[in-house]
Amino acid sequence: MSIRPREAQSGDLSAAPIQIAGLTFDPKQDELRDGAGSRVDLRHRSFGVLRHLLANAGSVVSKDDLLAANWPGLTVTEDSLTQCISDIRRVLGERGRELVRTIPRRGYMIVLPQPSTKVVRNLSGGPTVAVWPFEADNSANLGQVADGLTQQIVSALGRFGELRVLARSVTKSYKDRFDSADEFGRALGIDYLVEGNLRQDSSSTRIDIHLTDARTGTQVWSKTFKADMAAPNLLAVQDEISGQAAAMIGSYWGAIGAAEYKRIQNKPSEELTPYECIVQGVIGIPTDAAILEPVSKARECLERLTREDPRNAAAWAALVLVFNNQRTWGFPSPTGRVGSVTERLYLADLAVEAANRAVEIAPNDAFVRGLVARAAWMACQPDLLRIEAMRAIELNPNDPQTLGPLGNLMAYAGFWDEGVALAEKGIALTAPTTPRWWWWATAKRAFAYEDYAGAFDAFRQSYVEQLWISHLHMAYTLPFLDRAKEAAAHVTTLLRMRPGFTIREADAYYKMWCFAPSYREKMCQALRMAGLSE
Repeated sequence: MSIRPREAQSGDLSAAPIQIAGLTFDPKQDELRDGAGSRVDLRHRSFGVLRHLLANAGSVVSKDDLLAANWPGLTVTEDSLTQCISDIRRVLGERGRELVRTIPRRGYMIVLPQPSTKVVRNLSGGPTVAVWPFEADNSANLGQVADGLTQQIVSALGRFGELRVLARSVTKSYKDRFDSADEFGRALGIDYLVEGNLRQDSSSTRIDIHLTDARTGTQVWSKTFKADMAAPNLLAVQDEISGQAAAMIGSYWGAIGAAEYKRIQNKPSEELTPYECIVQGVIGIPTDAAILEPVSKARECLERLTREDPRNAAAWAALVLVFNNQRTWGFPSPTGRVGSVTERLYLADLAVEAANRAVEIAPNDAFVRGLVARAAWMACQPDLLRIEAMRAIELNPNDPQTLGPLGNLMAYAGFWDEGVALAEKGIALTAPTTPRWWWWATAKRAFAYEDYAGAFDAFRQSYVEQLWISHLHMAYTLPFLDRAKEAAAHVTTLLRMRPGFTIREADAYYKMWCFAPSYREKMCQALRMAGLSE
């Protein structure tokens, strides 16, 4: 596809002077002046090229157009034009190459500061995201739906305060200047681009949405949604799709967070930006924190960030997650020693303190509310957990990273049916890449309801051979299916991974997770049958 430059018209440069790189282009005097008002020397041909580019600022001007405008009737090589571009960049100084851009196989474009595109960096300094106007199958009259989805995804991404999301009016104003979203992204320095396409597919509409890293041109995420656009509740359908897509893209656990984490894995803690520091704390810790480095890196970075910027709510909230992971998987301190459950219970108090700081700063942030709910669970306050979980879901109802984890925690705290319903909604939204531990709510509810076959099936969904707790799950489920020998084999593997693990430790672990005594008693009974020591 080609880019269509605007025609330079006599009125294009007849208004106020143009400021560029500390210089002033005066269209009335047809001259370039420096900050002191002195004329800047620029060769006649180079000045003409600059004038033509400024007349078409924000659009690509082909080499042929520049040659025809500045060497009319003459045959010259592109070397002459290249020299003029070099002259212009030289007088513009350090920002010359940034302002006068070479568009491969197209030509050149000059980019002036656009008030409408200036995005103030937020506290966490997250990436800049633009949503390119969605395309639609014209034969199906889907244009209006495509426009609506574009706007709704822009709005939904705005719920993630860590991102800098360009207003739809900005991208729409550039659509006629660029036929390619990739070139638009490069021209404006966008980090990530969201694009979409709507097509009619038999009785439903197929909505393909994908995310591209605009810096590399690499597609990092894609998802296909299907919907009935003839439904009477069309706006609700669009809201649901846009909310789900935005959450999968924009949350710290989403596609952007995952892509950014890949970029920072080898970056020292002290060099992480605030956004990167929070990403490290949120997704930089594996489910079973068998490696100390990511845990200590996250905690060190976040504690430093909260000292330097105590009003950063996301940083305080991310600390809750770090404290939870340390308490769950056994790293109570930077030493890396795996302490007993009782030795790390104090981390719940640190989590509650961090959660309180976060919610004081940002009471209407879904990410914050979700981690306040997690802190309430760590403190074994089930009613508060439920209240905060519902608040988080109300603020962002289609975020699977809220539904899946909080659904699990509510189930563990005794809200079995309500919690499983939320977890299973999260599972449906993320399939086939659902985090395996989200199945624990379904499995443990079945165990609590004495549906041991159902518990076994769900635990199989979550099973990870290298994860010690998977073997614990099997060890206390299989005896109720008259498969004690298999349970004993899982105990053997468990002890190889966690030497000295006992029934007492398992009970303390589940008590830390706020499971009811009745659940723990059945678990301990089965573990005795499997041969685990008291």
